[in-house]
Amino acid sequence: MVLKIVFLFGKLFDSRRSSQLLIGIASLQLLTTAAFANTPPSFGLLENVTVAAGEVVEFSVKSTDIDGHVPGLFVDSAPAGSEFNDNRDGSRTFRWRPNASDIGQHRMLFVTVDALDASLRFSQSVFIDVVAAEQAPVNSGVGNNSGNSSANAGNVVSDSGLQVVTGELVRVDGNYLPRINLASTVVNAPADQALDVIVSATDSDGPIPALVVHSLPSGASFNDNGDGTRSIDWTPLPWQLGQFRIVIVAKDALRDDHRVQTELTINITEAQINSPQANNAVVPTAVPTAVPTSIPTAAPNLVQNAPIEQQSTQPAASNNDSSNRPPFFDGLTNQVVALGQTIQFVVAPRDPDGDVPGMFADRLPNRSSFKDNFDGTRTLTWRPFPVDEGDYWITFTAVDARDDSIRTHQSIRITVENRGGFNFEPVINGINNPVIRAGDLLRQKVQPVDPDGEVPHLSVINPPEGATFADNGDGTRTLFWQTDSSDITEFGDSDSPHTVDFLAVDVRDASLRDDHRLSISVVEPSTRNRTGERLRVLAERRGLLIGYAAMLESFSLADADIYLDIAAEEFNIVSPENSHKWGWIQPQRGLFRFEDADALADFAIDKGMVLHGHPLIWYTQLPGWVLSMDLAEAETIMYEHIDALVSRYRDKVALWDVVNEALEEDGTYRNSVWFQAMGRDYISKAFVRARERDSDSILVYNDYDVAWTGPKSDGMYRLLQSELDKGTPIDAVGFQMHLWTDFNDFGDVRDNLQRFANLGLDIYITELDVAMTARGQEERQAQVYENVVRICLEQPACKAIQSWGFTDRYSWRYNYRPLLFTERYHAKPAYYALQRALSR
Repeated sequence: MVLKIVFLFGKLFDSRRSSQLLIGIASLQLLTTAAFANTPPSFGLLENVTVAAGEVVEFSVKSTDIDGHVPGLFVDSAPAGSEFNDNRDGSRTFRWRPNASDIGQHRMLFVTVDALDASLRFSQSVFIDVVAAEQAPVNSGVGNNSGNSSANAGNVVSDSGLQVVTGELVRVDGNYLPRINLASTVVNAPADQALDVIVSATDSDGPIPALVVHSLPSGASFNDNGDGTRSIDWTPLPWQLGQFRIVIVAKDALRDDHRVQTELTINITEAQINSPQANNAVVPTAVPTAVPTSIPTAAPNLVQNAPIEQQSTQPAASNNDSSNRPPFFDGLTNQVVALGQTIQFVVAPRDPDGDVPGMFADRLPNRSSFKDNFDGTRTLTWRPFPVDEGDYWITFTAVDARDDSIRTHQSIRITVENRGGFNFEPVINGINNPVIRAGDLLRQKVQPVDPDGEVPHLSVINPPEGATFADNGDGTRTLFWQTDSSDITEFGDSDSPHTVDFLAVDVRDASLRDDHRLSISVVEPSTRNRTGERLRVLAERRGLLIGYAAMLESFSLADADIYLDIAAEEFNIVSPENSHKWGWIQPQRGLFRFEDADALADFAIDKGMVLHGHPLIWYTQLPGWVLSMDLAEAETIMYEHIDALVSRYRDKVALWDVVNEALEEDGTYRNSVWFQAMGRDYISKAFVRARERDSDSILVYNDYDVAWTGPKSDGMYRLLQSELDKGTPIDAVGFQMHLWTDFNDFGDVRDNLQRFANLGLDIYITELDVAMTARGQEERQAQVYENVVRICLEQPACKAIQSWGFTDRYSWRYNYRPLLFTERYHAKPAYYALQRALSR
């Protein structure tokens, strides 16, 4: 009997965060278990923004992946001075206060990248129009959004059937319901004052209930106090005025369907700098009372068309036109949708003054759309999958047309119900049309996915002559085809690829199907030859390591032959892009996926390459079980992970990125789960542990946007200087250099590297790529690459340069063609620029 490990993904309410996390439950099952294809990540629709110079624009970008992995999320072309901060829940918040010199249009590209396959990505452009203060129109989309909602204050029985229980015991079906203990459900406070609201939950049955919060304001956190209570900690900023609603839910540890809920309303007013009350504790304005009513024993259903109360924020009348009334939403209600259905409803902001309000939405569901109807309304459309079953909260904000500080917030809940009987159609995705040389073996893996969790029938309609379509035993198949010169499709600038069609058919209903066409380009091998000596040969003469980052499972790529041949010929150091990252290598505690990391280690040894491990401790691409761990266990879990990886690859990995990206853009410590658990000491603890497990490997601190001077680089300098002073075993510093073709601060980079070399640290340029801002910039791209290599060669402490990948085909910045080889494996001018730099 053949057994395999499978992961059944479901939702877990994290007791420390407001997000729903995907976790994996390891189980042994027969090989007939459904196979899931790797689906690309996505994020909710982003809107263009208009903002006045001097005002703040702020909005959240949420990246999700129904496969359960944590996607990468970044922004390209962000304006100078902007921030894109991690919220530690799979989202990031963009914030920028433009000034008069920024007037004009600014384009940014938000990109989310699959954690397992960098070719799977989703991107969306956002335009920010900065206008003079007196000309500012209403924002049409996200903007000045603090990510908050307002609804009923005080104790309520919600229309979901959840009950607020703060004092009196309630027993349902022999089980006591949890109680939420909260001093007050309404808090009034000025901006700039630190708030600390204590929350606890108790259960007369014994086990401590889980606590979760929804709709935390931007900058707020929900922290464990280590004494059975938790705190909502927040220091509201001056622009975060108005009313904010936080939903607190306690879940019974014995009965998942037994939950209670209450709402905390926080009213933020302007900072009272000169008021003696500004430093006093927050005084509650209301005391909750228990509302003991029965709670259903089954999962509660929302009643459609049940409205949520609207709340408006409006400055004092002395500062505004008193005749200007706030906007409101017309007929916006809670919604219920069954799996298999598409929900669609119009969101209509209105203004009693006759104006057309602006509008934006926060926390839109994954794969939903929110389209402009060009009549002042928008339509939300969403077709949920089984993985989406449950409740979703969306907050809509209407913005007054005359005064954008006057806003009305309304939150609604969408409940996704599984009523049974619906059969989803299968899908084939994640295929990247390959380019291979004549004589190469094509290895095209094809994986269908069925949202129902079943394994579709998969067939190939028109395979090339001599090809086989092998069953991998896990719901996937691989097309193997040994090519020869008679199969060449590329002649000069023209190409007529071979086409192969695949068909996935639902196991229950043969009318439900999906087809996908694969195009295979076969090229003459000599057309991919490079002139001159190989980069690794030139680099070794200079005592330098030159390398790349390897794609996840690069040994099973359809075009693995050409990919691996170029890598082995050109480079003498390699890092894994993803196979060492926690979310991949240890998806469940103690359950490791070493196969790809082992294969890369063997490849490096066979080809005479140095293996650069990346990373041990990072704040993102963590699996759900780490994100939801008890912080008291964080140090133990961190040590377990370091022990497992460093011990396994001792004598194979020559250097490790021990801690990756521990700093924010302003040089302060990133509020990661590790920082929350151990403070800044987690950094020294990680390095000491790695040294204990491998006394010979080079230990590296690695970060981005630190190769030039600035607040973050200064913060890194202070961090490393402090750690070295106390004896932390840090040997080197890694500089990620994700550049653009307009980069020209090379003198600054040269001086900055020198100050870190003066600390006695070796220098590694770990993640180099140069994105093109427009077509036809290959020569400019080549010049940037050459300048960076020259700086490294001039610096005795610089030991290595690694590009983050080497072919545009698999780059995380694919849209900007940032690497040394094209997606069709032609060497670019940047490749020959490296040759020139290394030859001198």
